[in-house]
Amino acid sequence: MVVTCGVYLYSTLQKAFLLCHATRSRMTMWSIPKGLPDENESCRDAAFRELYEETGIEVNTLHVLYESQLPAVRYKKQRKLLESFLVVTDTELNDFPFRCRSMVDEKFPEVDRFRWAGFEEMEKLAHEAQKANLPLLKELTDTL
Repeated sequence: MVVTCGVYLYSTLQKAFLLCHATRSRMTMWSIPKGLPDENESCRDAAFRELYEETGIEVNTLHVLYESQLPAVRYKKQRKLLESFLVVTDTELNDFPFRCRSMVDEKFPEVDRFRWAGFEEMEKLAHEAQKANLPLLKELTDTL
């Protein structure tokens, strides 16, 4: 089974999650920053590295209000498992210069667009495996 590691980055200022659009994917395909762990890399470290590579955001530069590992989710159509983390911040990211540092075949960036999405948008835009965590994410962020 393939394990992919990702971050649900939630901004209390935006009241929304950060989503990425993979270059050359359908216009409606949005995802949390995620990717495969390197050899001997923990899921947490891989998720935070992917956040940096795909967006330019380093977790250690954020004012983190809350962090939690979420239950693993199995993909329905692939032999894949999503290990993910919720990171809640009140850092101002409205004018952050998002930049993908991860290249596909050294030709083009893996991610070409970014957006903030509230729960209703996440329900419409996020991958089905990522939607599985929405009830828990709502519960965890409702108190913030």
